[in-house]
Amino acid sequence: MNSDNGRRLWVNDQLLIDRWIDNWDVEYSASIPLEAGKTYKVKVEYFESWGGASAKLEWSSPSQFREVVRNFVP
Repeated sequence: MNSDNGRRLWVNDQLLIDRWIDNWDVEYSASIPLEAGKTYKVKVEYFESWGGASAKLEWSSPSQFREVVRNFVP
């Protein structure tokens, strides 16, 4: 997860990233086991303190190259 500015990420109500701080262009990561074919609830929060807001969520696995799940741009 990379965002401008703070960010939080939950998967199935488990908080994985909690960096609610005023920084930018810093990548944060977390690991969680997932099963193919299952549905997972994903929640992202982010804030912008000044300037343009952005957030990007990516994922990867041993059998999956890193790719963008969602770009959040207001």
